[in-house]
Amino acid sequence: MVLLDDVVEIFDLTNHDWNILAGIDLSDRRSLLPFIQQMPSLGYLQDFIDKVVAVIEQKKLSPKPIADPMAFLFGCLKKMEINPPPGWKSRTVRMLEEEERRLKAEAEELRAASSRVERQRCELYFLRLP
Repeated sequence: MVLLDDVVEIFDLTNHDWNILAGIDLSDRRSLLPFIQQMPSLGYLQDFIDKVVAVIEQKKLSPKPIADPMAFLFGCLKKMEINPPPGWKSRTVRMLEEEERRLKAEAEELRAASSRVERQRCELYFLRLP
């Protein structure tokens, strides 16, 4: 039986995410197994839980925060529906964006190095002129 405590081990939830989901009532031991079996993949379930965490976080700032995060999680799982907050991005998208930033920075470094080499070639050429 997969319990809420096991979610931390199965998924890459940070302590902050886990506190959002489990911080209110740790005595609630309803099983996640039926919901996990309904999901097409563990990645889909991971995204689903990430969306729930994002909604709970967003609602904390609103005048009407979510009173019971566990009930909200199970309500979303029962409906198999969650509308992510505006601007939410999946872990995959965030990872790809980070990779794109890293590659752009690396390309910029290579352009700068190439430019330095070209400048040095020009200086060397002019130094050899009589």
